[in-house]
Amino acid sequence: MENKAVSNEATTQQRKIQLLKIFAVILPPLLVYMIPANEAFTEPIKLFFVITLVAIMLWAVELMNMVIVALALPVAFVLSGLATAGQVFAPWTQHLPYLVLGALIISGIFDQSGLMERLSYWFITK
Repeated sequence: MENKAVSNEATTQQRKIQLLKIFAVILPPLLVYMIPANEAFTEPIKLFFVITLVAIMLWAVELMNMVIVALALPVAFVLSGLATAGQVFAPWTQHLPYLVLGALIISGIFDQSGLMERLSYWFITK
């Protein structure tokens, strides 16, 4: 019986934390959206900040998988009409994203094989 009470308290605590995370994601972009637009802070700029702030807050509180947020961000810019698909995805036509992706793959291989640790020890001792 005590285990059930502890389990209920833990579940209630997790729900409270989840609700707090949801408010943390919704409240700052809502406050930014309520700032009045003027000639310097136009509606498109305000919408850009709101979409970007939602993504940043989702990353910060880890409410959703980071990959999903990263993929949804450019899609949100296109669907909101802030940019065309060509503008949003133009950086992927350059060589730098693939260079970084390759470096991350090689780094993962080194880490899983243990080579990264051996190289680290070698560099420390030299």
